[in-house]
Amino acid sequence: MNRFQHDEIFSEAPISVRTGPGALKLMTLMLGDALPEDKLASIVDCLPQDEQRERQRRLHHLLDSGYGSCLLARPDVAELVDSALQSFNGRQFELVSWVLMPSHIHILAGANCGYRMEQVLLALMGWTEEKLEEQLGIEGRIWSRQYREQVIRDEEHMFAAIDFIHSDPVRSGLCIEAEDWEYSSASGLDIRRVVSVVDALLEDQAG
Repeated sequence: MNRFQHDEIFSEAPISVRTGPGALKLMTLMLGDALPEDKLASIVDCLPQDEQRERQRRLHHLLDSGYGSCLLARPDVAELVDSALQSFNGRQFELVSWVLMPSHIHILAGANCGYRMEQVLLALMGWTEEKLEEQLGIEGRIWSRQYREQVIRDEEHMFAAIDFIHSDPVRSGLCIEAEDWEYSSASGLDIRRVVSVVDALLEDQAG
């Protein structure tokens, strides 16, 4: 049995692996209106820092509740963002697993040599915002510049993160099987490629 529960994926446990540019990370990018300030404040104010697991559980539930514009539920927006992810994949970063939800994205990826993940994510957000305005007339910033990340500590943590990502639409009631969700890597995950990508990231980091 995997020791990581879904509400522990973003835990603050000590990191025992690399944390540099080539680190494999689980990241959540959110729309700017995905987390209402009053509800987010209630979670932070009511729960002390040492109750990290319960904080994460409530935060995940809040994200999946569909607050805000949920622009990513629009097929035209989702397709554009999906296209951006695939365009960045193999260049700025190596994308292992991902899912687009109505108000947020979960990504498991590692920055390629010469890139830092923070820069890659900012570029991704800026590029998608520019294209959304050009192609769909959606103006302004749609993404929160504050994103959540967790460095993957070991192989077990990595596979738990993949399961967490792929099962998010199921947990939210958007589909019955993870493979049914169109904007996800669930139906096409290649385990051999995952291992190859992780090995390459390790090699880059060691170099």
